[in-house]
Amino acid sequence: MIRAFVLVACLTIFVGCNTPATESKIRFDVSAINNAGLVGPSDGLRSVDYEFCIPKGDTYTRQVMLADPSIRFYPGSRGRIGCGENETLCVGTTGHPNWRGRLSQLESLSYVREIRQNRWE
Repeated sequence: MIRAFVLVACLTIFVGCNTPATESKIRFDVSAINNAGLVGPSDGLRSVDYEFCIPKGDTYTRQVMLADPSIRFYPGSRGRIGCGENETLCVGTTGHPNWRGRLSQLESLSYVREIRQNRWE
């Protein structure tokens, strides 16, 4: 009985270690962004802007606003990310308190496919 338990425990650990992690929807490097949401040299710190698409509709807009009230919506624009005609472009920034938590909440929304850095070029 103990051998069976040990075998099951070992298999569970082995399978758990080989399960692929969920791929991040955030398609830019957040590791260089400091806790204040800024990146760059000390004499040139700046926030990082990002964009993503959501389906058109008040329900989706409200959910995004709950996750991050500073998000700006551009319902007729494709953005660099290429939102479709039934989608709304959303633009956010890391330049606010709790930017990591807000970005994480946006990433967790099932209808957000990816979040890309917006370089305003």
